[in-house]
Amino acid sequence: MAEIKRMYAPILPYGARSGQIRLGMRGVTIHQTGNPSKGAGAVNHAAYLQNSGKNIQASWHYCVDDHVITQSIPENEIAWHAGDGYGDGNYKTIAIEICINSDGNMRKACDNAAELAADILKRYGLGTEHLFQHHDWSGKNCPAQLRSGIPYDWKTFQDKVDGYLKRIPQPPPIGKIRKINQNHIFKLGDLIIFPNVYRVDEVTANGQQGFVNGAIASYELCYGKPVFEQNWIDAGPCDEVNAHGVKSGDQIFVPGERFRIRGDFKVLDVYRETADMPNGAIKIHIGQKDVILDAGPAYFVYFD
Repeated sequence: MAEIKRMYAPILPYGARSGQIRLGMRGVTIHQTGNPSKGAGAVNHAAYLQNSGKNIQASWHYCVDDHVITQSIPENEIAWHAGDGYGDGNYKTIAIEICINSDGNMRKACDNAAELAADILKRYGLGTEHLFQHHDWSGKNCPAQLRSGIPYDWKTFQDKVDGYLKRIPQPPPIGKIRKINQNHIFKLGDLIIFPNVYRVDEVTANGQQGFVNGAIASYELCYGKPVFEQNWIDAGPCDEVNAHGVKSGDQIFVPGERFRIRGDFKVLDVYRETADMPNGAIKIHIGQKDVILDAGPAYFVYFD
């Protein structure tokens, strides 16, 4: 899947990101930006919500172009995208905007959006029957290009999402996953997993910093640079995988590769949200050492 850059909009009660919590999960709503201007890619759209667009009640969770995905609003919060006021579109779906900038590759952008939609649906245990158009909520002709068959039609987009869904492995069968959104309020003793695929951004050699197996760091799990000592993950319980989570490669980690973390972990400490840590953070023990990670990507596990 394309790289995801977190570029969260500021929380303003009557702005693009109100901070209100989503009331449920109906599925994923697909939009297209309607902005063919050169340079109108995902990063520029996210920057808009951080700046001049922050005061306007029009927003989205993710924006996708032909090479990158930006996230402007956490998945557990509402975005003002569906045009249905307090209806299920705004309050119970996650919005993906697809860029149509004239200097980009729209087909690749749509493919990237299909893969992202599949990833979201998989995490929430949903199928393509929970994939919506903006049109479904308010009657607006959106996503306009897909609705008119550019670069392909809606049925093809659905089929691509379904294809990605079939390629994404199920999370480890260690109980029922109840926490399937970001910013869960964890408490001491909670059992959590990190079931998704993450990017290797930095590595240490075997024996360095006290890690017999070496260690890896992912900016997706520790709020980016700098990587502090407590953010390093013991490489022992980690598997090198491909973009779809299937174990592959020589299991010698280098920056740019992908990995998954095996096992479940008990929350040892909880750190509140701050401006630098919008999801808060949790301390867990992985392999040889305790590690402090972004709480957003963690999933809460319970058994029944």
